[in-house]
Amino acid sequence: MQSSELPPWLTHPLTIYLVQINLTAVVIGFSSTQSLLRPALVPLQFILAWIAYQHVVDGSLSVFTTSTVLLAVLVNPFMYIEKSIISAWTFEAGGPTRLSDPNTKGEKSKTEQCLSLNSVWGRLKFGLDAASSSRNLNTSYEVKNCPNFSSKDKSYVPSRTSYILRGVITILVCYALLDLAELAEQLQPDEAAALISPRLAPLLSRLHEVTVPELISRFITVLMVPLNTWCIIQIAYNTLGILFVVTGFSEVREWRPAFGSLLEVYTLQQFWG
Repeated sequence: MQSSELPPWLTHPLTIYLVQINLTAVVIGFSSTQSLLRPALVPLQFILAWIAYQHVVDGSLSVFTTSTVLLAVLVNPFMYIEKSIISAWTFEAGGPTRLSDPNTKGEKSKTEQCLSLNSVWGRLKFGLDAASSSRNLNTSYEVKNCPNFSSKDKSYVPSRTSYILRGVITILVCYALLDLAELAEQLQPDEAAALISPRLAPLLSRLHEVTVPELISRFITVLMVPLNTWCIIQIAYNTLGILFVVTGFSEVREWRPAFGSLLEVYTLQQFWG
């Protein structure tokens, strides 16, 4: 059956994302490292990603959805392979059973607290936490150099109200920046199209004819590409964080900033963390 024959909501990237995450959660929470179910579900993860990608081909998705949800859907199969097969997370181990280099300074997190709930819900919560996190914050397996809420006091955690308020402000500012970028392009579509013409792609071979507007356009483009990406990630990350904190599924401490301070990005090493 072709994906186009299925109900639109069933093949929407958000639906596919939820299915992928829950499959990963069930495998991590309920199966052993020797389970044949783990490698058996790898093709299904890629098939689900392919179904979601068809929305890009037919152009039925907004730019925001394409840049956020769909990106996560395409990454999920690789996350599944890493979590379920390469590092082989299990409920019994409370984390990865292979290729692990635990940080002994890690604090006890909600993921580890789930181990005390040896029930269906406890295992599912453990699996969901592991499946939806690539940084493993506040655990013994936390990825190095993850930013804290405060660079001066690493133990600082804002109040629930303060976190939600700051998240809402971040989302609004990022939306405004994205709207301004789109508005600027729409106001002068002909000029914008002329400045991004494929004919203008070579630079060194045509230095004698490069104009000031073109140089300005190149400079702005170099700045806008990472800025747009930063804004999109911030919107998605803070939206999920606020949702999880408001519903009580997560604590504020589990939603530390996605990025460190932009003022620290002055070397290549600082840029990549």
